[in-house]
Amino acid sequence: MRKANKANISTDYNLTGLICITGEMGVGVCDNTSAMISVAKESDLYVHVDATTAGSAMMC
Repeated sequence: MRKANKANISTDYNLTGLICITGEMGVGVCDNTSAMISVAKESDLYVHVDATTAGSAMMC
């Protein structure tokens, strides 16, 4: 993630935020949200944690 973010900085594209997935019902995929938030803090990026599919189950 850090490597991709640094490579992006050297282009004309402006990364504004990251979207993390926590709990996808079909296969149970979860992003490493703590690592993504760490990268976002380093680059002053917005973070959205998407838990609409199985987020309520993740809280139990």
